[in-house]
Amino acid sequence: DDKTPKELIKTMLDLIVLAFQTDSTRVVTYQLASMHGAISIAVKFPQLLGFANNFHGLAHGWNKPGGGAKLGAWDQWLAQQFQYFVERLASIQEGDGTLLDNTIVYYGSSNSTTHNNTNYPLIVAGGKSMGFTHNQYLRFGEEVPLSNLYVTFLNSLGIPAESFADSQSDLNDLRT
Repeated sequence: DDKTPKELIKTMLDLIVLAFQTDSTRVVTYQLASMHGAISIAVKFPQLLGFANNFHGLAHGWNKPGGGAKLGAWDQWLAQQFQYFVERLASIQEGDGTLLDNTIVYYGSSNSTTHNNTNYPLIVAGGKSMGFTHNQYLRFGEEVPLSNLYVTFLNSLGIPAESFADSQSDLNDLRT
Protein backbone atom coordinates (compact mmCIF):
# COMPACT_ATOMS: atom_id res chain seq x y z
CA ASP A 1 0.00 0.00 0.00
CA ASP A 2 1.24 3.47 -0.85
CA LYS A 3 -0.52 5.28 1.99
CA THR A 4 1.43 7.73 4.07
CA PRO A 5 1.54 7.31 7.86
CA LYS A 6 -0.93 10.21 8.17
CA GLU A 7 -3.34 8.49 5.77
CA LEU A 8 -2.97 5.23 7.67
CA ILE A 9 -4.04 6.96 10.89
CA LYS A 10 -7.21 8.25 9.18
CA THR A 11 -7.83 4.69 7.96
CA MET A 12 -7.52 3.44 11.54
CA LEU A 13 -10.03 6.06 12.71
CA ASP A 14 -12.38 4.98 9.91
CA LEU A 15 -12.04 1.36 11.03
CA ILE A 16 -12.97 2.36 14.59
CA VAL A 17 -16.05 4.17 13.28
CA LEU A 18 -16.96 1.10 11.20
CA ALA A 19 -16.53 -1.18 14.23
CA PHE A 20 -18.94 1.03 16.20
CA GLN A 21 -21.36 1.35 13.27
CA THR A 22 -21.54 -2.42 12.80
CA ASP A 23 -21.72 -2.97 16.56
CA SER A 24 -18.62 -5.19 16.33
CA THR A 25 -17.46 -3.49 19.51
CA ARG A 26 -18.44 -0.53 21.65
CA VAL A 27 -15.09 -0.06 23.38
CA VAL A 28 -11.89 1.09 21.70
CA THR A 29 -8.69 2.56 23.08
CA TYR A 30 -6.51 4.29 20.51
CA GLN A 31 -3.27 5.97 21.45
CA LEU A 32 -1.29 7.83 18.79
CA ALA A 33 1.83 8.54 20.79
CA SER A 34 3.34 7.96 24.18
CA MET A 35 5.51 9.95 26.54
CA HIS A 36 6.80 6.70 27.99
CA GLY A 37 10.55 6.85 27.63
CA ALA A 38 12.77 6.74 24.62
CA ILE A 39 12.49 2.95 24.30
CA SER A 40 8.86 2.94 23.15
CA ILE A 41 8.19 3.16 19.41
CA ALA A 42 5.08 5.27 20.18
CA VAL A 43 7.32 8.07 21.47
CA LYS A 44 8.63 8.38 17.88
CA PHE A 45 5.23 8.83 16.21
CA PRO A 46 5.52 12.61 15.81
CA GLN A 47 8.93 12.18 14.17
CA LEU A 48 7.66 9.41 11.89
CA LEU A 49 4.77 11.65 10.84
CA GLY A 50 7.11 14.49 9.85
CA PHE A 51 7.13 16.59 13.01
CA ALA A 52 10.34 18.07 14.40
CA ASN A 53 11.02 15.67 17.25
CA ASN A 54 9.75 12.67 19.16
CA PHE A 55 6.91 13.23 21.62
CA HIS A 56 9.16 13.32 24.67
CA GLY A 57 11.47 15.86 23.00
CA LEU A 58 8.55 18.01 21.88
CA ALA A 59 7.10 18.07 25.38
CA HIS A 60 10.38 18.91 27.07
CA GLY A 61 11.30 21.47 24.43
CA TRP A 62 8.18 23.63 24.73
CA ASN A 63 10.09 26.43 26.53
CA LYS A 64 13.11 26.43 24.19
CA PRO A 65 13.34 28.76 21.15
CA GLY A 66 10.77 27.56 18.62
CA GLY A 67 9.77 24.69 20.90
CA GLY A 68 6.31 26.01 21.65
CA ALA A 69 5.51 26.25 17.95
CA LYS A 70 6.75 22.70 17.33
CA LEU A 71 4.73 21.25 20.21
CA GLY A 72 1.76 23.37 19.16
CA ALA A 73 1.90 22.01 15.61
CA TRP A 74 1.84 18.44 16.98
CA ASP A 75 -1.03 19.25 19.35
CA GLN A 76 -2.94 20.92 16.53
CA TRP A 77 -2.49 17.89 14.29
CA LEU A 78 -3.75 15.59 17.07
CA ALA A 79 -6.78 17.85 17.58
CA GLN A 80 -7.51 17.68 13.84
CA GLN A 81 -7.52 13.87 14.01
CA PHE A 82 -9.92 14.07 16.94
CA GLN A 83 -12.14 16.45 14.98
CA TYR A 84 -12.14 14.10 11.99
CA PHE A 85 -13.15 11.16 14.19
CA VAL A 86 -15.94 13.06 15.98
CA GLU A 87 -17.32 14.41 12.71
CA ARG A 88 -17.37 10.90 11.23
CA LEU A 89 -19.32 9.62 14.24
CA ALA A 90 -21.72 12.57 14.00
CA SER A 91 -22.36 11.90 10.28
CA ILE A 92 -23.82 8.44 10.86
CA GLN A 93 -27.45 8.06 11.89
CA GLU A 94 -28.15 5.52 14.61
CA GLY A 95 -31.55 5.15 16.21
CA ASP A 96 -33.03 8.53 17.15
CA GLY A 97 -29.67 10.29 16.89
CA THR A 98 -26.18 9.75 15.60
CA LEU A 99 -23.41 7.34 16.37
CA LEU A 100 -21.75 10.18 18.28
CA ASP A 101 -24.87 10.58 20.45
CA ASN A 102 -24.51 6.92 21.46
CA THR A 103 -20.75 7.00 22.02
CA ILE A 104 -18.61 8.58 24.73
CA VAL A 105 -15.42 9.90 23.18
CA TYR A 106 -12.69 10.72 25.65
CA TYR A 107 -9.67 12.68 24.38
CA GLY A 108 -6.84 13.42 26.70
CA SER A 109 -3.27 14.33 27.26
CA SER A 110 -0.58 12.53 29.18
CA ASN A 111 -0.16 15.47 31.55
CA SER A 112 -1.02 19.14 31.89
CA THR A 113 2.57 20.38 32.12
CA THR A 114 5.83 18.50 32.16
CA HIS A 115 5.88 16.02 35.04
CA ASN A 116 2.73 17.51 36.60
CA ASN A 117 0.01 14.91 36.97
CA THR A 118 -2.82 17.20 38.02
CA ASN A 119 -5.30 19.27 36.05
CA TYR A 120 -5.26 17.10 32.94
CA PRO A 121 -6.60 18.78 29.78
CA LEU A 122 -9.40 16.44 28.65
CA ILE A 123 -12.31 16.53 26.24
CA VAL A 124 -15.48 14.48 26.55
CA ALA A 125 -17.56 14.43 23.36
CA GLY A 126 -20.70 12.56 22.41
CA GLY A 127 -22.91 10.65 24.78
CA LYS A 128 -25.94 12.89 24.26
CA SER A 129 -28.24 9.87 24.56
CA MET A 130 -26.57 9.11 27.91
CA GLY A 131 -27.30 12.60 29.21
CA PHE A 132 -23.96 14.29 28.63
CA THR A 133 -24.10 18.07 28.36
CA HIS A 134 -21.65 19.76 26.02
CA ASN A 135 -20.53 23.24 25.00
CA GLN A 136 -19.17 23.87 28.45
CA TYR A 137 -15.77 24.26 30.03
CA LEU A 138 -15.42 22.69 33.44
CA ARG A 139 -12.42 23.02 35.68
CA PHE A 140 -12.31 20.82 38.73
CA GLY A 141 -10.10 21.46 41.73
CA GLU A 142 -6.98 19.44 42.45
CA GLU A 143 -8.91 17.56 45.14
CA VAL A 144 -11.14 15.95 42.48
CA PRO A 145 -9.52 12.71 41.30
CA LEU A 146 -9.60 11.73 37.63
CA SER A 147 -11.20 8.45 38.67
CA ASN A 148 -14.44 10.39 39.33
CA LEU A 149 -14.71 10.74 35.55
CA TYR A 150 -14.50 6.98 35.12
CA VAL A 151 -17.29 6.46 37.66
CA THR A 152 -19.36 8.95 35.66
CA PHE A 153 -18.70 7.03 32.44
CA LEU A 154 -19.68 3.72 34.04
CA ASN A 155 -22.90 5.11 35.50
CA SER A 156 -23.78 6.77 32.16
CA LEU A 157 -23.36 3.44 30.41
CA GLY A 158 -25.80 1.78 32.81
CA ILE A 159 -23.07 0.06 34.81
CA PRO A 160 -23.77 1.07 38.42
CA ALA A 161 -20.56 2.11 40.15
CA GLU A 162 -20.20 3.90 43.45
CA SER A 163 -16.43 4.02 43.24
CA PHE A 164 -13.36 3.26 41.19
CA ALA A 165 -9.79 3.47 42.53
CA ASP A 166 -9.58 6.70 44.56
CA SER A 167 -12.86 8.19 43.28
CA GLN A 168 -15.06 10.19 45.59
CA SER A 169 -18.23 10.62 43.54
CA ASP A 170 -19.84 10.93 40.15
CA LEU A 171 -19.19 14.14 38.15
CA ASN A 172 -22.83 15.16 37.78
CA ASP A 173 -21.85 18.47 36.15
CA LEU A 174 -21.14 16.57 32.94
CA ARG A 175 -24.73 15.38 32.58
CA THR A 176 -28.08 17.10 32.35
